[in-house]
Amino acid sequence: MRISVANLFGKNGCTESFSLEEMPKDVYPDVVDFVKPVSLHGTVTNEKEQMLVSAEGNCTVHMACARCLAPVEQEI
Repeated sequence: MRISVANLFGKNGCTESFSLEEMPKDVYPDVVDFVKPVSLHGTVTNEKEQMLVSAEGNCTVHMACARCLAPVEQEI
C-alpha cells in the first residue's frame, strides 16, 4: 500500500486523511489466506518535513489454529 504525501511537502502542520483497501498477494501463501481486502484509514501530518502517519487497519484471514491446526477464520 502506498500513501501519497506529495501535497504535504512545504506545508508544515498540514494534515491529510486517507482510506485504502487492497487485497494482499503472495504474503505467506502457505500460512495465511486473505479472505477480505486489508482496509486501512488514517491521517498523514507534515511535522517539519517529517511525515507522521497515524492509522488503523483490519482484515480477515483464513489460517490454521496455532494450538490444534484446525482451519479458522480470524479478523485481525
